[in-house]
Amino acid sequence: MPKKLSIVVVLILISVVSLQVNATQEIKLEVNGNIVTEDLDYKLLDEDILIPLHNLTDNLPIKVRWFSAIETLQLETEDRTVKLRIGDRNLQVNQQMVQVPVAAELVAQQPMVPLNALGDILGLVIDVESDNKIVKISETRAELKAIDYLKTDDYEGVKITTSEPINYQLDLVQKPYRIAFDLERTALNRDLDKLDLESQLVRDVRASQFDSRTARVVLDLFDNVDYQIKELENDDDYNYLLQVSSIIKDISHSEEGLKIDATRPLQASSVSYLSNPQRAVIDIKNAALAEGQTLEVDDPLIEQVRMSQYQTDPHNVVRIVLDLKDNTKVNLAHQDESLIVKSIKSELEEIVYDDTQGQLLSFDLTERVEPEVMALAEGNRLVIDLPDTSKEVIEDQIDIDSELVKGIRTSQFSDDITRIVVDLKELVPYELGWEGNTLQVRLMNRLLGVGTTSEGLKTELGLSLLAPTEYEVYKLYDPYRLVIDLENTVVDKEQLAISEKLGLVKDVRVSQFSADPKQVRVVFDLDSDITFDVESDERTKDIDLKLNRFNLKDTIIVVDAGHGGYDPGAISPSGLREKDVALDISLTLEELLNDAGAKVIMTRRDDYFVDLMERSEIANSLDADLFISIHANSHTDQRQSGTETYIARDADEQEIVLAEYIQQNKVEKLGRRDRGVKKNNLYVLRNTEVPAVLSEVAFLSNPEDEGLLKEDSFKQEAAIALYKGISQYFELLLEEEF
Repeated sequence: MPKKLSIVVVLILISVVSLQVNATQEIKLEVNGNIVTEDLDYKLLDEDILIPLHNLTDNLPIKVRWFSAIETLQLETEDRTVKLRIGDRNLQVNQQMVQVPVAAELVAQQPMVPLNALGDILGLVIDVESDNKIVKISETRAELKAIDYLKTDDYEGVKITTSEPINYQLDLVQKPYRIAFDLERTALNRDLDKLDLESQLVRDVRASQFDSRTARVVLDLFDNVDYQIKELENDDDYNYLLQVSSIIKDISHSEEGLKIDATRPLQASSVSYLSNPQRAVIDIKNAALAEGQTLEVDDPLIEQVRMSQYQTDPHNVVRIVLDLKDNTKVNLAHQDESLIVKSIKSELEEIVYDDTQGQLLSFDLTERVEPEVMALAEGNRLVIDLPDTSKEVIEDQIDIDSELVKGIRTSQFSDDITRIVVDLKELVPYELGWEGNTLQVRLMNRLLGVGTTSEGLKTELGLSLLAPTEYEVYKLYDPYRLVIDLENTVVDKEQLAISEKLGLVKDVRVSQFSADPKQVRVVFDLDSDITFDVESDERTKDIDLKLNRFNLKDTIIVVDAGHGGYDPGAISPSGLREKDVALDISLTLEELLNDAGAKVIMTRRDDYFVDLMERSEIANSLDADLFISIHANSHTDQRQSGTETYIARDADEQEIVLAEYIQQNKVEKLGRRDRGVKKNNLYVLRNTEVPAVLSEVAFLSNPEDEGLLKEDSFKQEAAIALYKGISQYFELLLEEEF
C-alpha cells in the first residue's frame, strides 16, 4: 500500500483538523473508542486521505456491495445509500448526486475511499490527535436535527431539536456578548438552513461540530440579555427552547415622562387600570429586571411608581404599577432601548393636507386620543371630535380647494374636545389611521368611467377618476385577462360609464375588490395574450394603456419532461412518480406556448425514456431559442419543501434573467417556499448550447407538496407560471439587447 512519501512532512486534512505526519511514522486508526489498526494504510491527496474501505465496514454498521462490471461500490446504512464508482468524484447519496474533491481508487484490488468526504456523507465525526498520530472515527448518540428561531408577543428564543435527549452546557460570554450552548455526544446535521432573524436581541445563530463528541450552537447577541432554557419533549424529537429577554436596568422620571431603560428595545407591553385606589398596571413581556425599584415622582398626574419581576415561568414579565392621581390614563412609546410612559393630555399642533398621497388629511397631536367621526350628507361634511385635546395655535379656517376638499375648520368645541370639520365637494368614504401621534384621514377616490377604443392592430384602454390615484396593472392567464387595481378608490356601478368593448377586449368587469383598504378592480377579458404599454403617469386621474397581441411566432422552444420510461425519477411515499408529474405539466405548457404562436418541440410526449444526451442534442440541432426541463424534487428530509430553478454554473446573463422570471412566477403562482435560482453542473444544462433552465416545481418527498402535485389544478398553475416566466423573458428581449 502507498505509504512512503518523498517529502519529510505532509499534512492530512481531516474534518478541518491538521495532522502532522513524518513519512517514516505510522498512523493509528480508532473507531468508536477502539484502536482497530496500529499501522493504517493510507494515501495522501491534496484535499483528503484515502483509506481502505474495510477499515470502515469491518467496524461500523455499514453494508457494502461491489459491482465489479462497473467498478462501483454501494454502501448502505440505516438511512443512507451511497453509490461511488472507482475514479469518479460524483457520488449518488440516496437519490441526490454529490460531487466530492477526491475519487475512490482501487489499489492492489482493494478499494480506497476518501475518509473526509465519506465521513461527512455518512454522518461520522472524524477527529485527529496530532501528537499521538491517531485518526479517530466515531458515531454519536444524538443528532442536532434543526434550529428554529421563535418570536411571539410572550417570548423570543431559539428552539434546538435533537433526535435523542442530551446533556448540555450553557454559558454567557462577554466581549462580545454571546451564549454558547454545547450539546454533548451530538452530531451536527450539516444541512441546517440558515436562520432568517428579525430580532433586536439575537444578531446571529451559528452551529458547528465543536469536537468529535460535541455540537455547539452560538447565539451572537447585540447586548447583555437574560436567558433560560426549557426542555420540551414530543413523540419523535427532543426540543430545547433557549429563551432570551431584554434586561431592564433602571427607571427614572423626566419632563418627557417615565423612562424605563433596558439593554435592548422592549417589545410587547400592555396597560390595564385598577380603581380604589387609581392605578395603571403596565406588563412588559419578555423582559427581566435587574432589581426591584420604587420611585417617587414629581408629576401632577402620577404619585408613585413600583417595578418588580412579576413572572419568570413560563415566560418573563416585568410589572410596573403607577399610583395615579384622579382618573388619569397613560400612553406608551418606544425610544431606542427605552420605554417612555406618559400621562395622556393631548394638543392639536398642526393640520396637513396632501393630495399627492391619495387625498390624505393629517392631524398632528402631542398624544393619541380616541376620535369620534361623523359623516354628514347635508353639506357634504366630515366632523371629527378629539377628546382630551386642546386647540392652541391652529387657525380656525384653512382653504384648500382640491378635487375633493373645499376647506378645513377647527374649533374648541368644549373644554376637553377639539372639533374639526372637513368641507367636501362630494361625500366620499374615508379611512382613519395613526402614524405615530398623527391622526390620518384618507379620503377615497371614485371611478367615473371605463373606455376602450381600437385602431388598426392596437387597442387602447382608458379609465377616468374623480381625483389622481396610484394604480397597478398586470396580466392573468388561462383565461387571458388584464387587471387594473385602483388604490384608495370606490365605485358606484349605477353611476359608472362603460363604453363598448372593442379590439382585443371581449368584456369589462368592475368590482369593489376590497373594502379595507378600499380598492377597485377593473378586469378586461381578452381574446389572446397581449403586451401592454402604460401611457399615463404613475399617479393620475386619467389612466391610459395601449395593448398589442403577444406573439411568439418564429420562436422555437424545447420542452423537456424529465425522466420517463424505465426511469421513474423520484417517487413519493404514496407512489406518485416524478416522470408522470413532469409530463403532465410539460403537455399543458406546450398548449400555452402553441397558443402564443411558438413552435414547441417536446423531448417526449408519452411515457418512454429519452437519453440525457439526446435531450440536449434536440435543442442544439434546432438552434432553439429556449430549452426548459421540468422536474419534481425530492429529499431525505421530508420537511424540505418549495420550488427552485437551476441554471448552468457558467450561465450567461440571458439565462439568469430567464431563471429569475420563472422562479418569481412560480413562487407567486404556486405559493410555495422560495428556494431561489441555483447553479448546478446538471448534464442537460451544461451540454445545451441555447438558453436553458431546469425547474424543480415542488417536493414529492414533502407531504404537503406531494398533495398539491397530485392535483390537476396545481399542475395547471405550475404550467401557467412557467409560461408567464417564458413570456416575460421574450418580452424583455424585444425591449433590450443583452
